[in-house]
Amino acid sequence: PETRTRSRSVRTATALYEELESALLAQGIARQPGTPPLRHAEALMQSEHPLGPEVFELTHHYLAARFGGVEFDEANVRELMQRVRAIQKAPRPKPAVGG
Repeated sequence: PETRTRSRSVRTATALYEELESALLAQGIARQPGTPPLRHAEALMQSEHPLGPEVFELTHHYLAARFGGVEFDEANVRELMQRVRAIQKAPRPKPAVGG
């Protein structure tokens, strides 16, 4: 049963991250195929992208469940999914002047 719960958490984390990737694509800040998720989140933070802090935090949740053994309960999943949807719906930032 513990292995089953663990594999369900890994699948859930992966599905949530895939939703985050779709949201990032919609925002025009998709992760490139060769870029690890954490590196992409860090790059968004370093570039001071308005969604950087949220993407960084959501990526940490994904990594904790996927590789760190953290298990999501239903409340976690609902909250994280709402946060991913908020990214999807967020207005796209305007490009910098001259950019």
